[in-house]
Amino acid sequence: MVVIKPTDLPHKLYSLALTALPGIGHKTYSHLLKNKISTTQELCTENKASLAKKWGSVNGEKIWSLIRGVDLPLEAVKKSTIGHSQVLGPDSRMIAEARNVLLSLILRAASRLRSKALYTNSILLTVDTASKEVINSRIRLVPSCDNHSLVHAIIPSWEEMVQKKKISKVRKVGISFHGLSSDLTQLSFDYLHEKRKQENLSKVIDNLSMKFGNNIICQGLVPKQYDSKEVIAFGYVPANHDKK
Repeated sequence: MVVIKPTDLPHKLYSLALTALPGIGHKTYSHLLKNKISTTQELCTENKASLAKKWGSVNGEKIWSLIRGVDLPLEAVKKSTIGHSQVLGPDSRMIAEARNVLLSLILRAASRLRSKALYTNSILLTVDTASKEVINSRIRLVPSCDNHSLVHAIIPSWEEMVQKKKISKVRKVGISFHGLSSDLTQLSFDYLHEKRKQENLSKVIDNLSMKFGNNIICQGLVPKQYDSKEVIAFGYVPANHDKK
């Protein structure tokens, strides 16, 4: 990770391509070119009002502040929560099966986040035990919408809850995403790049699921309807699949 001091901004960014900055995709890049901004240095040397005008929206003022190290509040969105819950059938109430259901709920809710271009920084995990006790766990994380980040934020809390409360059977499980925002631009450039990679990978899985069905790629679980006797992991080819 590279740490940039406020005194180094914005000139430390001059060598970056415009598209390396958050919020500048192909469409925005083309728009900036039409307004005679073709480099990051040209963007950085614009004054606040001029950049807002050339950008075509208040996002120009926002970018002007961000490239100078200003800590802006996350944007609020009308949708306050996104989540899923499920009452488990008698054959799905043991911990291993309930964990698979939870993973499925996480991936479904994460896909909904991405479809709305939203990120969550707060997650509520709710578990109703077979003894009708309701247990909640609040999880904080950096704004995320990718499968990897959300699964790795929630599952450790689930496992800690199960162990601490000595849960043996689950009647209902649910997760809800809170603190929703449409903004990732406050993250450091290095961390933002890693987040974008994970998000893009999750979007590939979304597209494959839409085309071939929800269970074409299963992250962290094997669905009960999976018929093969051998589960194939990424990077592993079974011996009987060797070339003859």
